[in-house]
Amino acid sequence: MKKLTDLKRNEKATILRIRDSELTKQLMTLGLDFSAPVEMKYKAPFKGPVCIKNNKKFIIIRAKEAQEIAITEM
Repeated sequence: MKKLTDLKRNEKATILRIRDSELTKQLMTLGLDFSAPVEMKYKAPFKGPVCIKNNKKFIIIRAKEAQEIAITEM
């Protein structure tokens, strides 16, 4: 199964599931819409944070947390 960190820049995907319920709550607080596709905008080097775009919002999350998000590519 692919993870969010597997996406390359400007690739889009749909979120299938998130392993950690606490992470799900945090992402919802940040405004992540699980029904809309996510687009990888930037991945920092050396396993740094990733920036995704979702419904005209940019959300930055840790690479460790992005590993917990299962996706399906579009």
